[in-house]
Amino acid sequence: QKDSYIEYLNTLTTTLKTRGDIFIKEAKENDLSIFPYRGGFFCMVKTDNPERDYERLVAENIYLIPMKNGLRIALCGITTNEVKGLAAKIKQVIERA
Repeated sequence: QKDSYIEYLNTLTTTLKTRGDIFIKEAKENDLSIFPYRGGFFCMVKTDNPERDYERLVAENIYLIPMKNGLRIALCGITTNEVKGLAAKIKQVIERA
């Protein structure tokens, strides 16, 4: 049982790393400002007005968590396919005038 648990844990860790790598790469490609990400369940987009940007994103069916200095993305709560293209969508929505 311990071996199968460790194997499962490694799979989850690899999946999160993959999602983080995709988001970071696409954030850079789209000039989306983010806080440093070193792994884990969440990453953060920098924004001057998290509440306003949260509302704009919700209107586009993109659900992030507004925080004091940005928007938190739960990489653990979305699929790898949902991460693909997310940075570009976020950038487009929060930069609308």
